[in-house]
Amino acid sequence: MTKSFTSESNISINAPREVVWEALTNPEQVKQWFFGTELTTTWQLGDPIVFRGEWQGSTYEDKGTIVAIKQGEMFEYTHFSSRTGLPDVPENYEQVAFYLSNDAPDSTTVTVKESNLKTKEHRETSLKLWPMILGNLKNLVEQQG
Repeated sequence: MTKSFTSESNISINAPREVVWEALTNPEQVKQWFFGTELTTTWQLGDPIVFRGEWQGSTYEDKGTIVAIKQGEMFEYTHFSSRTGLPDVPENYEQVAFYLSNDAPDSTTVTVKESNLKTKEHRETSLKLWPMILGNLKNLVEQQG
């Protein structure tokens, strides 16, 4: 069995959970905090999720499937990027999960967990990128508030 890696990042956002949820799941808002990424999904269990955009000068289309969702609390999806150079087979899909919890009535912690990362380098990249991405989310939500 091949070794895989995990990563976890979180951030506290000064906004109620429902406002943060909307920013995480509304494609227009996702585009604002997630490097211009175009998100397409129905947010229904078992349905596809697709991310399109440009990263470091090249276009991409990443894909996956919604594997868990609890309105206002969490969602999880599989994720495959052709940029990895790996074959598009189930064992090469990562798991990405977002969890929301309340610190206080108007404060929400967002935690992102990635698993089935294939290399230590991929884990290190994840640990660098997610805090930046979550920081963008925090800035967007708090500026809207």
